[in-house]
Amino acid sequence: VAEVGDGPPPTPPRLYLEEGEKASKVLSPAEGAAFASKLLELHPQWWPLTELLRCTGLRFGEAAALQARDIDLEERVLHVRRNVYRGVIQPSPKSGRARAVPLVDEAMRALEGARRNRIGRALLFPSGKGTPLSAGILTKPYRSTATELKWPRQPSAHWWRHSLGDGVRRVADPFVAAKLLGHSLRGIAVTGRYVDPSIDEMRSAISRALHVGGTLGGSEATDGNENPAVAATTTGQDD
Repeated sequence: VAEVGDGPPPTPPRLYLEEGEKASKVLSPAEGAAFASKLLELHPQWWPLTELLRCTGLRFGEAAALQARDIDLEERVLHVRRNVYRGVIQPSPKSGRARAVPLVDEAMRALEGARRNRIGRALLFPSGKGTPLSAGILTKPYRSTATELKWPRQPSAHWWRHSLGDGVRRVADPFVAAKLLGHSLRGIAVTGRYVDPSIDEMRSAISRALHVGGTLGGSEATDGNENPAVAATTTGQDD
């Protein structure tokens, strides 16, 4: 079991496109921002949802089940309480535990866009019929955006979760990422500090991961600064 200190210094982003077909489903901060910007230009109706996924690491089903009452604008916190599975809203997230996710400035702007678009409906991201969205709804807009950017592969909605989780693990203690993503803290030994990170700690880690860097292009790549406790949080965890 690895012991955790204050976490490694952030490493500069390495573009996954440079890794070819061996690349993992992880985007660098620069790539993520570029994709979101191009999506806003080409398919603005899907930008709020995409930007929220990029900046929170939510599963698509968790975002699809969000309601206005799940957002605390004053505290800048999003409460994950439900999940969509096969088109049906489930009473708890996939992990079975509700959690609070901090909102950085980009996520707040995305939510403002979502609130304008929902036209009084309960769900923040409803379909045209007011029902929960399916993940496949993003396939076509993501494909055209990737084509416009001349990317050899198109990301899926779940890549945002992989990317933010990877970035946070590289700029903060691994249990910060575990709590943010709703993963178990089992198997992590912590010395010298309280294991439960605060909302502000998680918010700071998200901001650093999005703006400073810290993602690697491929799962096999390393630069020698990788946190030795990362494996303790990822082994056996769900997505």
